[in-house]
Amino acid sequence: MRTWFLTSELAHIVGHIVGIDISAESVHYANTHFTPCFINESLEMFTAHCSPGTKDDCIAHMSLHYFVDINLAFRNIQTLLQPGGSFIFSVPHPAFWFQKHAKDFWYPHEKIYALPFKTKDCAELKSLITIQHRTLETYSRALFENGFVIEQMLEPSFGNEYKGMLIFVCKRI
Repeated sequence: MRTWFLTSELAHIVGHIVGIDISAESVHYANTHFTPCFINESLEMFTAHCSPGTKDDCIAHMSLHYFVDINLAFRNIQTLLQPGGSFIFSVPHPAFWFQKHAKDFWYPHEKIYALPFKTKDCAELKSLITIQHRTLETYSRALFENGFVIEQMLEPSFGNEYKGMLIFVCKRI
C-alpha cells in the first residue's frame, strides 16, 4: 500500500491531513491523484515551521526505516504532537523482512543496507536506497527515550499487504 493511498483513505475518515515526503516526484503524483495536501519537505523542515504540540496524530507508513537517526525522527514527531497524541507507524519487521531481502542479514546486527527501490505493485527502479535495520529493542528504547509509550505492537500475519510489517501504536507522554 502506498503511503499516499493510505493518507487519502484516512482523510475521508478524520478530515484534514497533511502528507510530507522528501521526493518531489512522489508529492506531485500524490497531489494530482489524491485529496489530502502533500508537501515536499523533510520531517525536520516541517517540524521547524509548525508550532510545537499542534498535531493530534502522526502516521508513518513504511518510512522510518529510511532514517539513519531514528532518535531525531522520534524527537521531531514528539515535538509536533500534542500530549496524548497518537503515533502509529509501520516498518519492515526486523526479524523477517531483512532475512528475505538482505544477503548478509543477522538479526542482532544493526546495519544500513543499500537495496533497489521498489514499492508494492511497481517495478523495481535502478536506483538504490538505504534502509536501516534496527532491532525491536532499538525501536522500543528510542520511543521511550523520546517521550512515547507503546500501547500495542502488531505483527500481522494476514494478507500480502501487511505481511512482513511490524506496526507500533504509541502515545506521546
